Amino acid sequence: MGKIRKKFCIALLASIIIGIPTCYFFPSLPVAQAAERVKVEELWVEYIGETVVVGEEVSKRDIRVTAYYSDGTTADLKSFTLVSSKIKKEGENTLVVTYNGVRAEFTVEGKAIESIEAQYTGEDVTIGNSVKKKEIIVTVYYSD
Repeated sequence: MGKIRKKFCIALLASIIIGIPTCYFFPSLPVAQAAERVKVEELWVEYIGETVVVGEEVSKRDIRVTAYYSDGTTADLKSFTLVSSKIKKEGENTLVVTYNGVRAEFTVEGKAIESIEAQYTGEDVTIGNSVKKKEIIVTVYYSD
């Protein structure tokens, strides 16, 4: 038995008996080639939410992101970055997500508020009294 193997066996036996973790070094063993690192090649993004009012932000919950890796596998992502989330105009808005240095664009429809109507359905109100919110009906009309 060579010196390295004897030292290894003694160190392993000592670590088992005493319970102390031991680091082993094997200078005569071949070093394994580093495995090829799997990389994200492409992102696929789908917006599954509703149209968004101009000035509001898109929720990450309404975005599905799938990563396509160099080894042919795919994965649905939860930890992507939404670069810009605010809807800036009526119609088509282009937004961006990134993950591990890969960027993808997707579109979200923006809508504008065209008008608002409010109707009070309660009893007459005198000065100094207040109204109940449930007695007011508000209707918002959007551009879509």
